[in-house]
Amino acid sequence: MILTSRSAVVTRKTCAMKRYWAYHATHPEMPEAGAVGLSPRQGGNQIATDRGSLIHAMLEVGIGGGCVDTVAPPEGMPLEQVVLCRRAAKGWLQHRAPQVLRDYQPVSAEQEWQWALSPFVTQQLRLDQVMRHRSTGHLLILDYKTVSRPDLHWVDRLRDSDQTHLYIQALTERTQEFGVHMQYEGIVVGTFDKGVQKSLFVSHYQTAEGLPTSHYTPRAPRYASLHWSDEEWLAWAQEQGVLHDLYMTTGPIYPMTESLLATKNATAHAELQWANTLAQVDAAADDEARAFARERLIERNPDACLKYGRAYACPYLGLCWEGHAIDTDSFYPRIDHHKTEGELA
Repeated sequence: MILTSRSAVVTRKTCAMKRYWAYHATHPEMPEAGAVGLSPRQGGNQIATDRGSLIHAMLEVGIGGGCVDTVAPPEGMPLEQVVLCRRAAKGWLQHRAPQVLRDYQPVSAEQEWQWALSPFVTQQLRLDQVMRHRSTGHLLILDYKTVSRPDLHWVDRLRDSDQTHLYIQALTERTQEFGVHMQYEGIVVGTFDKGVQKSLFVSHYQTAEGLPTSHYTPRAPRYASLHWSDEEWLAWAQEQGVLHDLYMTTGPIYPMTESLLATKNATAHAELQWANTLAQVDAAADDEARAFARERLIERNPDACLKYGRAYACPYLGLCWEGHAIDTDSFYPRIDHHKTEGELA
């Protein structure tokens, strides 16, 4: 049985070679990597991962009626990122949660299980929040996304994304309930550039009179707002009217049943083919033969390497195109959000 995850599926479709480096590559000095691959060492990617996990944990506690402040951040997380997460969660709970909870009753949080896409392929799932509509009784999957900036087209993209289709189909099969739908809640956290988070959650501009403002003006530097209390920040954000700009929602998404089944079946078939490709690479007699098999059987997608510019280049760019080798200074064994894949007996 092949065990996979949504992130692995998406990575394969983005670039097959990136999927190989991220989930399957090994190094003699890191034998524990095994089938869970390698990831770049800490940097912007690690900060984004830790931030997403912390915001999810805080929202789970907040929706359950607990205090966001009781959620401990990952060890070593920069203060700026901790404050951002805390304010992002509190702002969502104040600005968006009343609208969501008016129509939906929470059922579960961080629900995790394995779902069989076929007799040969199983997917590891973890759903952020499952809720039930108070009037219709239909189930809703609520998923949180941190984004760098508002995006007018994200509803269209997410409507037919692998995540939407696979999550809805999985929950439908698990519960045997029809009418399952999905809703994404976007949190605009800004960009992380040169060690600084450019976000209204943790910084502001300044008017000519020296007052903090959310509106950019030419030649006006950013000023950190970390010394404010969360209550002061929330009051300022409401006064500036920026909470609406920091949060966005897709609203309920209802894909066609035929589309859900098509995505499920195609994903299972593609993952089985991918497993066969990996088996051929792993069957090579030595490192040289394995490298030859990898280059022959696994495609690269050059369009994905620098899609967002050099500052956000694929972390495996050097391995693919610049003759670099995997080394323990740059990479470490991958620890995914949850155990992602491997060969099951």
